[in-house]
Amino acid sequence: MKLAIIGGGVKGIALLKQLKDNFKTSDIKLYEKNSKIGGVWANIHKVPYQSIQIIPRHYRFINFKNRNSVKSDDLYNYLIEYININNLQDHIYLNSNITEIKDEKLKINGEYLYFDYIFITGRNSRKNIPEKYKKYYNYENPSNKIFHSSELNQQILNKMSEDSVKCVVIGGSKSSADAILNINKKNTKWIARRYNRFAEFNKKNTF
Repeated sequence: MKLAIIGGGVKGIALLKQLKDNFKTSDIKLYEKNSKIGGVWANIHKVPYQSIQIIPRHYRFINFKNRNSVKSDDLYNYLIEYININNLQDHIYLNSNITEIKDEKLKINGEYLYFDYIFITGRNSRKNIPEKYKKYYNYENPSNKIFHSSELNQQILNKMSEDSVKCVVIGGSKSSADAILNINKKNTKWIARRYNRFAEFNKKNTF
């Protein structure tokens, strides 16, 4: 039986382990579009000190050691250790660009491959850019000034650190709070449409 997993984040890695344990004779492949495993927590995306977004008890594998750190680079290393200990490496295919999913076949890097079952993970990590801002959004453009919080990295932070730059963070999520902490400038505004768990933090600090 041939099984395919799309997405190399936390859910994809956990699913790969379960399928490997329960279908020992099956041909199981996990496809990740990026050059590193980890999904949104791959260290090609995050700044090393990203923290509020990562709650240790929410990112711990069953029957594996506990995590105490809340730093994103530590979570990435935790995922790599889990992969190595469970011998999952040979099932993982990086730089896999999937452009078509139809019935039992996938088009991967221009080639059609057939599987008995296909599992899609990571759908909740899709960027949510409000419609009225999409015409200004182009992450590939170096002059782009609108970013999704999942794209925050050191290069973007360096651009924001210039004294003449004014910043606004829209949204009251955990990643928004992380963005505020990482930008850490007095000319940064934080806008959320309703009270949230970080409101007290916002009141005690002037940005």
